[in-house]
Amino acid sequence: GALPAFEQLTPELQKFVASQYDLALEYFRNRDYDRSLFEVRKIFQYVADYKDARDLERYSVESKQRLQAQEDERRRREAEEANKARVARLVVEVEGHMARKEYVQARELFGEIVAIDPDNAQVPGWRKEITEYEEAREREPGPGRSGTPDEREDDPGRPGEGLNGQ
Repeated sequence: GALPAFEQLTPELQKFVASQYDLALEYFRNRDYDRSLFEVRKIFQYVADYKDARDLERYSVESKQRLQAQEDERRRREAEEANKARVARLVVEVEGHMARKEYVQARELFGEIVAIDPDNAQVPGWRKEITEYEEAREREPGPGRSGTPDEREDDPGRPGEGLNGQ
């Protein structure tokens, strides 16, 4: 059934509704929107509306959502800052490995950097540097190798072609 108007309530219930409204308004002013909602909604068990209780309910819901959105944004920014700091630490670590030509250790960190920062501009450059270094080493004459890849025999198992170039 329909709820009675405020004026039709007993004096005790009118007092209760009025005090609930005041309590809800106080919680709202203190930015405690959950309690404001809890208290203001008690009113609607007795009357359809009282003063601007429906507006107070709506403002509490909206303010609670706005507060949640701000908190979510704050958390997102904190996570982003933590990720930036992590990438910066990894970059310094990789730069050290690269300077010492510790390419295996450097490569191990590339995935971690790209997982956090997929658009990281440094990793492709490092990969290229390592590839160029490895290709240059393959072209270098070494034990059992002649000067150019076309002239050398890469099969040390052939008779007469040992590691000593014999």
